[in-house]
Amino acid sequence: MENSNAIEIVPICSAKMNKPLVVNEKAKICLYDISSAKGAEIIIDGKYRYKLKEEKIMIERCEVPANFVRFDKKIYLGLFGKLREKSERVILPNTAPPSAKFIFKLLSYEGSMTQKEIINESNLPSRTVRHALNYLLEIGAIERHLTLRDTRQSIYMIKKS
Repeated sequence: MENSNAIEIVPICSAKMNKPLVVNEKAKICLYDISSAKGAEIIIDGKYRYKLKEEKIMIERCEVPANFVRFDKKIYLGLFGKLREKSERVILPNTAPPSAKFIFKLLSYEGSMTQKEIINESNLPSRTVRHALNYLLEIGAIERHLTLRDTRQSIYMIKKS
């Protein structure tokens, strides 16, 4: 929130998949038992990096407040549009067949492909590819278009929002 009096502590590359922690600005946080085979670092405000030499570290609010610059909406409105566009992309359900997930990733990395190209690239059986493509079409994750080279073949691509 814009005017909240809080500190956010974000663990990066945590082996235990720890989530960010948001605490009151007056809180004092003590981290201990910090260890890593390759060494651990602390990054402050995304800018300053320090190698940790101790197994214990204290985190608290700095006396000097951070200053932020606000730009006119016109400058960053285009950026928000791009971020929104990326976030509105199709996300497959967890119950999707593994072959459908694989083909979806293949299409997102390689771009549009024919069924024959998908079979050759994925090394999956043609029946499995057909089933996965039908599933992806049913849930609206991909689109099918006729090719101009050969109207008997279709090109499959990730559906654009």
